[in-house]
Amino acid sequence: MEEEENYNRDELEESEEYQDPSIDMTQDIKVQVEVKRIGVKEFLLNFFDKQTQGGFLKLMEAVNSAGLTVTNANVTNFKGMASYILILAADHEEVQEQEVKDLLLNLTHSNG
Repeated sequence: MEEEENYNRDELEESEEYQDPSIDMTQDIKVQVEVKRIGVKEFLLNFFDKQTQGGFLKLMEAVNSAGLTVTNANVTNFKGMASYILILAADHEEVQEQEVKDLLLNLTHSNG
């Protein structure tokens, strides 16, 4: 039985999907932002970045500055990373996906 467990562990370590829990996942991770239009004035935002103190607040301030309102939010933190999945409502129809993405990236990663 023990030999079988060791074999399975070795097999897992060799697979590409295995992640050593001691590895710092925040190394070399770049912010990922995905914005999809899901309605006339609604967007789905998937924002993935290093977990930082005040990071969620900064994202909410950026959303507000962009003239968007959060109608639903899901926040998950794991091993120093943060995933924010938000449903956003725009105040007008002219807002484009790329515009939202660029604005949020600039506002959340500016100095200050």
